[in-house]
Amino acid sequence: GKARIIGFENVFDTTLSPDMTLGIATTWMSARDLTAKEKLVRRPNFNARIIFNYKEDKHAVTVESEFTGKRPDIDNLGNRVGLGSNLVFNMNYAYNFTEKFSTYAKVRNILDKDYEDIYGYGTGGKAATLGLKYIF
Repeated sequence: GKARIIGFENVFDTTLSPDMTLGIATTWMSARDLTAKEKLVRRPNFNARIIFNYKEDKHAVTVESEFTGKRPDIDNLGNRVGLGSNLVFNMNYAYNFTEKFSTYAKVRNILDKDYEDIYGYGTGGKAATLGLKYIF
């Protein structure tokens, strides 16, 4: 088959202060299956992402929000279904002991939002990760 994807992406990055940055990225897209004459599955018309970073001395914090718009998908029987939009928040914290050694904490899906990227396959709920990192 044939498909056509036409879109527009916009990325805005700014420095709020020597310690803080803000990034905003948006995507508008029209994705069509030219053979079936309908929208391509799993491709939303709109996505947006906002990333806030704060770094001071040995500390670094990142807060991220990601919005995914409504999109069509296909169920197990081949029927078209709709996936709703979702908004997910994530946060990372890192502490650098030295240039080569650090510790970090990550929390994904902070609000424990139930959503699906693929119909019938739920995405993981809130998850936390702790770790140590050493660069050789």
